This record gives sequence, structure tokens and C-alpha cells, in this order.
Amino acid sequence: MEIHPKLKYWVDILMAIAFVLSGLSGIIMYFVPWGIQVNILGISRSVWPVIHEWSSFSMVALVIIHLIFNWNWIVSMTKEFFIKK
Repeated sequence: MEIHPKLKYWVDILMAIAFVLSGLSGIIMYFVPWGIQVNILGISRSVWPVIHEWSSFSMVALVIIHLIFNWNWIVSMTKEFFIKK
């Protein structure tokens, strides 16, 4: 089954966005202590854990979809790597 290239493209774009959001929110939560009432990038400190959680869940789901879409290529490259010609 061939997956349409545009669908693969959008999965990868969404995965990259989820990765950036997860990383950014993790950095913000690490460096900005709890109890401080501050807005970071216009978002309250108390909202960043929710952003981190959902972007991380989304990223994991999109990585799984990405692996499913590219499974035949992964298998082919693994066989080529381990089977000597």
C-alpha cells in the first residue's frame, strides 16, 4: 500500500510542531518555578504543563504513524544493512 506523499508530509510537519512545542514547554517548566504568576509568550505558567502533556502525546502518536507509513522502507534498509552481498 503506497501512502500519498502529501499525507506523509503533513504527518512530518505536525510531528515537528509537536516536537517543538513539547521541547519549548519542557524548557519553560524547568526554568520557571511554580508559584510565579507570570505569562510566558502570552500564556500563563499554569497552562504550560497542559501544552507539554498534549504536545507530547500528539508527538508519540505521530511518530507511530510515521513509522507505520515508512515500515517497508525500514525493513528494506535493515535487510540491506545486515545481509552481505
